[in-house]
Amino acid sequence: MKIFKKSCEMKLLMAFMVFLLTSSCSCLLDPMMKEKLKVYDQHMCRQYSKYKLAPYSFGGGGNGKQLHLLSLGFSTHKKLTIETARQLLVDSITDFHEKVNRSKSLQPYLNEIPFPISKFNYTIKVVGKDGSWLLFPDGVDDAQHITFAILHNGTIFYCIDVDKDKLPIDIHKETYEEAVAITLEEN
Repeated sequence: MKIFKKSCEMKLLMAFMVFLLTSSCSCLLDPMMKEKLKVYDQHMCRQYSKYKLAPYSFGGGGNGKQLHLLSLGFSTHKKLTIETARQLLVDSITDFHEKVNRSKSLQPYLNEIPFPISKFNYTIKVVGKDGSWLLFPDGVDDAQHITFAILHNGTIFYCIDVDKDKLPIDIHKETYEEAVAITLEEN
C-alpha cells in the first residue's frame, strides 16, 4: 500500500508524465524547458504541502529562445470566498513570482528581468471531492463561494460557474496590487 500513498512527488510525476505524453520529447533536451520545469516543480510541491493545492496545468509562452508568459493552474477542495481566495492567491503568486525572479538559471530565458506579474497566468479552481465541477445554476445570487480565482494580465478575477459548458461569470475583479494592499490591511 505504500506504493499508492498520495504525495506531492507522485502527483508531480503524474503531471509530468501527462505532459510528456502530450508533447514532443525534444523538450527534455531544451535547457529553457528544463529550467522552467525545475522552478515549476519547486513551486508546485510547496503549494501542495502548504495549501493542499494540486497542480492541474502548467505552461507558458515564448519565441523558443525566451519566455514571455508563465502559466500555472491548481485545484483545491476547500471552499473559497473572495477574501480567502485573495489571501491564497496573493501568498501563492508572490511565492512563485519571487521564485522565478530569484532563479539565476532561469533568468537568461526570461524576456524581462524582473519578470512582471503581468506575465503570469495563475488559476485556482475549486472542485468537488471527486474532482467534479462545482456549479451555481442560479447564478450570482446562489453563490456564497467562488469556483475560480484567476490572475491574468495583472488582474485577478473571482468567478463562479453556472454551467460547465459556458464561461465562468466574473463576480469581482481587482488588480494584483490592489489585492496585495487589501491583504496587508487585513493582516
